[in-house]
Amino acid sequence: MNTIKRYLKRFVVENFYLKAGSFVLAIMLWLIVQYQGQIEEKVDLGIDINVFNNLPLNEMVHLYKQSAQSVTVKMRGLPSAMSKIQKQVNVSISLPEDFSDWGKEVPFDLMQNNIQHPLGVEILNITPSTVTVILDFFAENQVEVVKNYGGIPPPGYQVENVTVTPEKVKIFGPRSFIEHKSQILTERIDISKMTMPNAIDAKLYLPHPQVSCLPQKVVMNVIIVEIIQERLFENLTMKIKNLPGTQAKIDPDKVSVTITGPQNIVRELNESLITVILDVQELPLDKWREVAPKVEFHPKYSRGLESKNFKPEKIKVKILKSSAPVDKS
Repeated sequence: MNTIKRYLKRFVVENFYLKAGSFVLAIMLWLIVQYQGQIEEKVDLGIDINVFNNLPLNEMVHLYKQSAQSVTVKMRGLPSAMSKIQKQVNVSISLPEDFSDWGKEVPFDLMQNNIQHPLGVEILNITPSTVTVILDFFAENQVEVVKNYGGIPPPGYQVENVTVTPEKVKIFGPRSFIEHKSQILTERIDISKMTMPNAIDAKLYLPHPQVSCLPQKVVMNVIIVEIIQERLFENLTMKIKNLPGTQAKIDPDKVSVTITGPQNIVRELNESLITVILDVQELPLDKWREVAPKVEFHPKYSRGLESKNFKPEKIKVKILKSSAPVDKS
């Protein structure tokens, strides 16, 4: 036992400074070798809802906006530690227990303790060092669809009615925005060239980039009709129809009538396009009878036209006993 003690004492004491210097030199060389053998690498880490901790468990939280889609982390370490660094590093951001800034822009400073990494790896730099995000609860709401159209139909036409199907849709998105919405607009529909009813697939205008809706389109039914106009024609000459080779007297010999129909047609009418007819078929000879006048229109202008309010409503007609030639209509 004494021999061992003497041996250890002699080992330590003899050439002490030389041994101590060698030990220090060995440590320095080891440190130099370790430092020179390290490598640097940059890793891009995505920013999504999964990087946040302490989220409420009873409600669904979404990440609705972020100032950067990812951060770049520059690291240094030995090759053995850096070989699988892409799979071993991630971002971790813990929300304060009293976090209440839902739906608001909130900046988070990224420090080294926000980057989870293996031992032996040094974090050199994080770019960007601050990420601003909007966190909010996911919500849905049923809202009314508001018709959005503009323009004036061509002359002679008007809008009778506009409806949408369905009248209500569901919208989805951040609760701070969704809960205050009661309506949603359709895209603007131009009706300035419409001359007949149209059923149009109209997209819905989403007022927030993170809002979606179901369905995404509605059917806008635009009912365009012709404007109906009335026009009075006075002192019109009448023609007798079915007069069998005889003459007839009429009293009075002029009549007034109101014509109704599409505005574009009524405006173009004139007396040459209107014929007032007295049909005397089967009337007895040499007796005064009352006949209701009728109107015939030129075929080109007859669409949708009607006559009414004859003044007088009936014309007195007497067929004379005569063989004198007369004009027939």
